[in-house]
Amino acid sequence: VSHLNLFKHYHHWLIYDGSNELIAFQNTFQHLNLSVDTDINYVIKNTTTTLVEPSSSSFVVYDVYNNGFQIGGSLNITVDYEVECNSLACLKCKYLSKLHMRSLYGNRERLSDIRMRVAVVVTRFDLKAPHSEINAFLSSQRDFYIDPLARFGFQVLLLLKDSLYTKVSLQYFDKWSDADNTGGVVGALVNHTVDLTSAPLVMSPLRFHFITPIAPTGYFRSVCMFRTPRNSGIKGSVFVEPFSMQVWIYFGVILALAALLLWFTFLVEYYKMGKHSTFIPSFLTTCLISIGSACAQSSSLLPGSIGGRFLFITLMLISFIMLNYYTSVVVSILLGSPVKSNIKTMSDLTDSNLDVGFEPLPYTYAYLNTSTLPEVKRFVRHKVAPKIHTNNLWFSAQEGIMRMRDRPGFVFVFEVSTGYHLIERTYEATEICDLNEVQFRPDTQLVTHLHRNSSYREIVRLKILRIMETGVHAKHRRQWANDLKLFDHHYRWLIYDEMSDIMKFKIFVSNFNFFIDTDLTYAMLSDEHINSSKNSTFLLYDVYNKGQKWGGRLNMTADHAVSCTHSNCHLQKYLSTLHQRSKSGNRERLSDLTLSVCTVVTRKPINLPEEVLIGYLMSQNNTHIDGLPRFGFQVLMVLKDILGSNFSYQFKETWSVTETTGGCIGAVGYEHSADLLSTPFLFTEKRSLYSRPILRNGHFRSICIFRTPRKADMKTGVFMEPFSVAVWILFGIVLGLIGVFLWVIFLVEHNKMKISLTYVPSLLTTCLMSFATACVQSSQLVPSSFGGRLTFICLSLLTFIMYNYYTSIVVSTLLGAPVKSDIKTMGQLADSNLEVAMEPLPYNAAYLNFSKLPEIKRFVKRKIESKSNSGSVWLPAEEGILRVRDEPGFVYIFEAFSFGLVERYYDAQEICDLNEVLFRPPADLHTHVNRNSSFTEILRWRLVRIFETGIYSKFDRHWINSRLNCYLGNNALIQVGLEYTAPLFAMLFCSYILVLIVILLEILWKHFERREA
Repeated sequence: VSHLNLFKHYHHWLIYDGSNELIAFQNTFQHLNLSVDTDINYVIKNTTTTLVEPSSSSFVVYDVYNNGFQIGGSLNITVDYEVECNSLACLKCKYLSKLHMRSLYGNRERLSDIRMRVAVVVTRFDLKAPHSEINAFLSSQRDFYIDPLARFGFQVLLLLKDSLYTKVSLQYFDKWSDADNTGGVVGALVNHTVDLTSAPLVMSPLRFHFITPIAPTGYFRSVCMFRTPRNSGIKGSVFVEPFSMQVWIYFGVILALAALLLWFTFLVEYYKMGKHSTFIPSFLTTCLISIGSACAQSSSLLPGSIGGRFLFITLMLISFIMLNYYTSVVVSILLGSPVKSNIKTMSDLTDSNLDVGFEPLPYTYAYLNTSTLPEVKRFVRHKVAPKIHTNNLWFSAQEGIMRMRDRPGFVFVFEVSTGYHLIERTYEATEICDLNEVQFRPDTQLVTHLHRNSSYREIVRLKILRIMETGVHAKHRRQWANDLKLFDHHYRWLIYDEMSDIMKFKIFVSNFNFFIDTDLTYAMLSDEHINSSKNSTFLLYDVYNKGQKWGGRLNMTADHAVSCTHSNCHLQKYLSTLHQRSKSGNRERLSDLTLSVCTVVTRKPINLPEEVLIGYLMSQNNTHIDGLPRFGFQVLMVLKDILGSNFSYQFKETWSVTETTGGCIGAVGYEHSADLLSTPFLFTEKRSLYSRPILRNGHFRSICIFRTPRKADMKTGVFMEPFSVAVWILFGIVLGLIGVFLWVIFLVEHNKMKISLTYVPSLLTTCLMSFATACVQSSQLVPSSFGGRLTFICLSLLTFIMYNYYTSIVVSTLLGAPVKSDIKTMGQLADSNLEVAMEPLPYNAAYLNFSKLPEIKRFVKRKIESKSNSGSVWLPAEEGILRVRDEPGFVYIFEAFSFGLVERYYDAQEICDLNEVLFRPPADLHTHVNRNSSFTEILRWRLVRIFETGIYSKFDRHWINSRLNCYLGNNALIQVGLEYTAPLFAMLFCSYILVLIVILLEILWKHFERREA
């Protein structure tokens, strides 16, 4: 039976030992293959119980199991209950232990006598390294983008290990599997050479035959990501797409009919109404007039009759409507071309010409080799196979993501737990918005698996679910355990005094380290029931000390009396009013304590007398000077009155030196030399290790303000920017070629066809016609031949499209330029040529020194380190705000407490002209105490009371102004001044100078010709 592994949960065993030889049974079964899910009841006859019925028999039932015979477990035999049996039935008489109070696995959850075998996957570390180094790598919190799934799984494993109280034996592998269910950690689990894997796995049908899922512990998502290629997928057909082919045909037919009617009108006017012209325009000429009107070109030939002119007006109206509709659609497609690519699937990616790279992950390689999806096979054939032997296929996560940033259109395939943090750390906001995602493989859950026949399935499942539900981590509890603080709220104490000597107890505990949150009940027998055999009455006392080290005294208050029998206890009466309020409510007055308070003062020497500094902090004027410390201190004084306690002060000139040490933050948290900080501060992950936020107590907002620069960052190049240099050159060449072609046409018409003109226009004249058409100017000279007019029509269409595209961009840039500056981020501010200064606050300097954001590092390098005198960057609030008012384009960084200065010195127009850029992300401010402080609940409830009464709102309205209000609205007239039009006038002035030079040269040339003649 043992060899066949039949002692499992799916067999229930009842073993009756008629000889009552418990020792012999133990000696036999300690060598059998029992497990933690074994269901064996061992029964022996009870010979010590006196039975009521002589025909009955009494038996004792034992629970028998082993945590794991094969991995070092020992036999466990626990008495469970007693049954009494007669010839008809068996009934439980009584329980002999506490096994019945918990489930089967609840009684067996501690696996302290075994060593579980665990398969650990490590893909980015040398497996030949010492095991201590491998474990240190897997346990570390740094460089999260290196082997994230393996390290995440290992750290969850450590929590599970602590929860099971077991030991582990680790086996290291460099991959999850070779095939679907062989090799790597999956193969080890399938072969049952390990009991558990550190990393969760993806479930598959083949694996289900050998291993079973326990609980979801992660999420797997692999994506192909790339920045939008620069061409944005725009094709030449975009110029035809605004109208369907049917609309274009109808429009062409209407123009042809209009041309026919025009020709007929000219014919009628010539023969019937008198000669308005010396000739009859040909039908081709009227077609040219019709198409020219559609392309916003006028005509020197107009009908003279009223009907003919109405016909021309109708043609112009139709053309006007079509032109505007067409222009709107084209501009919306081109200027509003999609920021995102139209590549949405693996098939689209395969058919594109984008370059692809991969993060070297074993499961990515396995997926490419084993996937049966046709789009993946085609992807491998087109994108992977041609590069398989090159160095341009596999990139580390950091290298691939940087390459993706620097080369729009490069596709990088990675796992999101690796890449998202890297992207947020190294990409700017605009670059993140420019990213496109394509699913590389279907998203799926990661599940912790065990062998299908594992005896630990239920225990591991329950423990993992418990870890996920509570979030309590054993390693964090060990980090924060304090053996000297056993009488805090984490433990509930009941102390029974058999001697009922309350005075002796008081003397005994008078020097104990009790706290205000101590939960200790002292119980003693009532005097009249001492030495009594009847029901006993116990008196219960609430015992605490508001804080021995702060000067508190022991406090014992009678609470209630309970009357107890052998079976239960019930409340007899209350001995005081303690029951009418909560524990914190009964202990809220701290009149016998002196709390240590750390206070920040940044604008006064901290070596001044305490009375002077307190008077400064309590003053109400000049709210922009030390606004945050003074606001926090005045709220603290209200808290002091409510608590009724005394305060001793520590004055410091900074919040902290590093994120967690130095200054007042270090005093409250890491050093625990202060109980409270007068000023609320920002909550961060590292600070949470030493201090705890108890209540939101304000909002921190640090901004850069500046008035819109007069030049609005407009440069002459804005008139050239709609097209690249290459487009301008190509457009100029096309116009020049058309000018030459028109000159040839006029030459041929004059010499060979003898039509239209009595002279041949010069090449300069035809080039002028070409460029004039590009500028939406008509021409009195029009070719008469069919081919020449088709040339002119093509020229009109080309210049129509170019003109509308150019005009739309320039108008949107100039007339649509925002009244506010387009500088919206710290990155844009760092790249601008604006001068910057900031308020001399310690947290500003700390943020500049310690921020890891790339835009802040760039800002420091370009705006502060580049200055010859970096000290000139620091300006007092009043001076900086006045300079912003007087120098449009000057940037000043300050905290929102100084908004009152802006409202004092600025008029309404100047306030509306201000631009804001967030210097750092806004965040809530919290009142903090030390993580192990015993005053947490008392302070929280007292601060909540201050909020409820409106006292906090009064201080908030006085000290804090979170925004500036522009009362002019959006209807204010914005005048276009020289600062906007100066570049255009400058270009015109330069053009006139150039023209004057050309005319002078031409005059000199004519003068030279006359002298030669």
